[in-house]
Amino acid sequence: MLRAYLTAGSLRCESDIAKTKVVSSIKVDESLLKKETLADRLRHVLEQRGLSQTQAAERAGIPLATLNKWINPSDKAPNPSAENLVALKEAFNVSVDWLLTGEGLREPIPAFIADVLARLTGWLQSSLGAGALDPNRIDVVRPEGDAFLPEYGPNDLFVLERTAMLPHQDQICHITFGGMTGFRRVIHEVDGSVLLTAPNPATPPWRIPADEIDSHIKVHGRVVGALKVFSRMD
Repeated sequence: MLRAYLTAGSLRCESDIAKTKVVSSIKVDESLLKKETLADRLRHVLEQRGLSQTQAAERAGIPLATLNKWINPSDKAPNPSAENLVALKEAFNVSVDWLLTGEGLREPIPAFIADVLARLTGWLQSSLGAGALDPNRIDVVRPEGDAFLPEYGPNDLFVLERTAMLPHQDQICHITFGGMTGFRRVIHEVDGSVLLTAPNPATPPWRIPADEIDSHIKVHGRVVGALKVFSRMD
C-alpha cells in the first residue's frame, strides 16, 4: 500500500475517535444471501433510467421478446450473445463483466480514465516492484458516499486492485460488512480482531472479532493508490 498520500489530518481524524463499537454478531442483510442474476441487474438498470422494456429494447436495438426472456426469471433463456452484450453495454453504459457476473465496475471506464489508468499502472508497478500488481485486476473508482470526507471526495479517484483476500497489512479496502458495502481502512489489532475505520468522524468504526472475520467481511478489492483531484484555476 502506498502511504505517501495519507495526510497527518486524516490520521488525526482516526486517532480522535473516542469510542469503538464492538461487533460480536452482525446480522447479514437477507438481500446479500440471494445471489443477484442477470435479470435482476437488467431490471435495476431499466428502473434507474425510467425505461419500460419496450423503450429499452428500442434503445438497444434488440427484439422486445428477446429482452423479455432475459428479464423474466421464469424463462430459462441463455445469456445474451456477444453482439447483444455489446448492444446492452452501449445502450445503458454498463460493463459487460457487471452484466454477466455482477462483479467489477458497473459503468465502464471512460477513455481518458483508461489512459490515466495505464499510466498509473506503470507507475505503481515501478514503485511496488515487478509482478506486484496484475494490470488486469486494476480499476479506477470514485470513493463511495461520504465516509472518506474530508480526505477524499466524490471527484477524487482510488486505484483499486480487485481481490477477495483481506490484506495482512493495514490498508483501505472495498468491502461488504454488516449488510453494507463501501470503502473502509482495515486496521489489524493485536488480539487478531479487525477495526474498520474512515476519516469522517460521522462514520462509526466497527470492530470485527478474529473468529468472525471470514464470515462477516467480504473483500472486493484493496486500494493501492489514490488521486486527489483539485479544482481548476479560473
